[in-house]
Amino acid sequence: MNMITFDDTNRLLYVSLKHQETFANAKTESIEVDEGIFIEKTENGEIVGIQILDGSKSEYIVSAMKDFIDIPKKINKKLDSNI
Repeated sequence: MNMITFDDTNRLLYVSLKHQETFANAKTESIEVDEGIFIEKTENGEIVGIQILDGSKSEYIVSAMKDFIDIPKKINKKLDSNI
């Protein structure tokens, strides 16, 4: 199961791309790919998570995800109002 964890107090975001049980015994390392953005990868190169420690970047992504999730609701409201 993939998970998205957002700590709104500290404004930290972690996105798990794989169920932790699938790589529980593998060594992982975090690599900074941009300022405040890290990927977690296994020793065989598989990316298993993304961590964003920059508060403004994590809030931006969380806001974009919320907007994306709300798109169907907005479309249905517009369709209903046109009927």
